[in-house]
Amino acid sequence: MASPYSIAQAAVTDALAQAEVEQIEAPRVLKALLQTLLQTYLQHHSADDIRSELTFELEHMAGDTDIPFMRP
Repeated sequence: MASPYSIAQAAVTDALAQAEVEQIEAPRVLKALLQTLLQTYLQHHSADDIRSELTFELEHMAGDTDIPFMRP
């Protein structure tokens, strides 16, 4: 069974492969993907929610920061 992450990864992999065939630089395609994702995400969440999510993801990308949580 596919996961949201495997679906997203496959889409990015396919886009980058197509860009290579078309001789389009990867950063240009990735920026276009990001803009498209953000436009679509705005249909479901507020700009403040998206900003908060992006900030969280960027801060924790390295994986060396503890993520605070509440115990039940």
